[in-house]
Amino acid sequence: MKLIFIYGPPAVGKLTVGQELKKLTGYKLFHNHLTVLVARSLFPGHHGAKPPVLFSKLLKKMRLAAIEVAAEGDIDTIFTLAYSGAVDDPFIEKVIAAVKKHGGSVHFVQLTAPDDVLLQRVSAWSRMQIAKISDPSELRELLDSRDLHATVPHHRVLKIDTSVMSAADAAKEIATHLKLTR
Repeated sequence: MKLIFIYGPPAVGKLTVGQELKKLTGYKLFHNHLTVLVARSLFPGHHGAKPPVLFSKLLKKMRLAAIEVAAEGDIDTIFTLAYSGAVDDPFIEKVIAAVKKHGGSVHFVQLTAPDDVLLQRVSAWSRMQIAKISDPSELRELLDSRDLHATVPHHRVLKIDTSVMSAADAAKEIATHLKLTR
């Protein structure tokens, strides 16, 4: 199994790039909001920069379990996450261990864009359709309170600025760099 781990701040284009990469590779797409919707059903008041501890715990458990089962089944997967720096490092290491345990590999892709671009994109209708953050002031609070521009340490990371290329071109760059074929 290959796990393509796409991360970056909200509104950087993780899901859109993931969808384009899925078209190119045939990989399964497991975007982080699939688990957010489940967790919100149990914790409906969650929003903003400080999720309840149990909300966060549930997200990490669901995501790790899904990735490990995909690795066990040798299912090539694209996963997205709004990585928050060192606070997420234990989760990252658990993901790597789960994938490697089943003979797979993890490939990190960091999507970046300047904050002003993120703040312009955040209110897009497509984000509202799946209950993503869509309020610029809420995004500003997250950008100010979390390390959402951090790079995953100790691993090779392909960095792509989505403010200077389309999602389709970003997906092509990922596929070419990682030698992903259908």
